[in-house]
Amino acid sequence: VTALGLSPWVTELTSLNDLFKTYVDDTTQEEVEKPDVSFREARNQTDLALHELTDRITAKINLQGPDTYLPFVKEFNVTTDHYNTLIHEHYGRLHVRTDIQPAKIGAIKTQSYTGKPVYVIPSVSIDIREKDDSVKHVDLVFSVDFTVAYQNNVEPGTAGLTITGIGKYTGSLQTTFNIVAVGD
Repeated sequence: VTALGLSPWVTELTSLNDLFKTYVDDTTQEEVEKPDVSFREARNQTDLALHELTDRITAKINLQGPDTYLPFVKEFNVTTDHYNTLIHEHYGRLHVRTDIQPAKIGAIKTQSYTGKPVYVIPSVSIDIREKDDSVKHVDLVFSVDFTVAYQNNVEPGTAGLTITGIGKYTGSLQTTFNIVAVGD
């Protein structure tokens, strides 16, 4: 690394990786105060250093051949995989998905038959118990928190509606609504 002039790049990457690892370790312990660096900024800086180092190594390999760099590249890839695993684990802890099953679906008015599919977007809300046992009421947003699929929504009668959680939510709920012909 020294002979190739990569020491400053490796030192910078090591420093940023250490900072990032410290941040990840600190965020897993609730009693530790949050560091002054944001997770996103630390990740962006680490990615930038990684890309610059990769570009430099690639240039040296193209100029001098791969044999000299192969052991370093293998070790570098192992380290990169390790940090990617840490990031993935951290991401998983931050993005816990909530089951939509206990959500409440607002009343859906009777719809008029038009000969065309009837689409309604019901109001959907859920009460989520927080860590401190308080309950937070959340009004879910169509296409951000849930999608809607329809069954038998053309002819007069009972139509089906399936609400499926997306984003922060998982699972699904089903309900029905009525379609009536004008004059019925």
